[in-house]
Amino acid sequence: MTMMMVSLPGSAWAQAALNGQVRFSDGSIAAGVTVHARVLSSSTVYRTTADAAGMYSLQFIPGTYSVGVDLALPSFTGSQTLVSSLPISTPTTLNLTAQDILLNGRVVNSSGQPVANVRLQGSMSRVNGWNYLSPLSGADGRFQVRMIPGIYSSMQLEPYNPAYLMAPLPDQTFSASLSREYVMADNNE
Repeated sequence: MTMMMVSLPGSAWAQAALNGQVRFSDGSIAAGVTVHARVLSSSTVYRTTADAAGMYSLQFIPGTYSVGVDLALPSFTGSQTLVSSLPISTPTTLNLTAQDILLNGRVVNSSGQPVANVRLQGSMSRVNGWNYLSPLSGADGRFQVRMIPGIYSSMQLEPYNPAYLMAPLPDQTFSASLSREYVMADNNE
């Protein structure tokens, strides 16, 4: 937990606080995510990590803040602003829901057989957030990754098996949870 207290001579100073719980869009608890509050009039940022129950607590000076989450999960890193302008002068409860979706993927070869150890890579950047994803397919060719909705560029399938070729993919828009199958080309095709 980050705490910063400033005492101003000759003035009454009140401590502001922000606390609540963080969840993912599907309602599951977002344990271990970082909650950030950025002072709109400066570059000051307060951060804390949500506990195992998704609970967080930040204390800071009164002001107007943008509030968001930083995610560092397996196969997914990103940041998302959830509230762009929030005046806070007293203790305030704010439950946060990350605006994420799930991609359930499957990697197969041209014969429809599952391909293990293929990494899907891509990135998304927009005004209120960014995301870099890199899930790895399992023995059954499947992977699942949380992601922030948006247009993903630099998409590619990167195999860790020399029998398959790296496959660049076109930019893709993801706006809702979905399942998608990706086909890998054999090295001899």
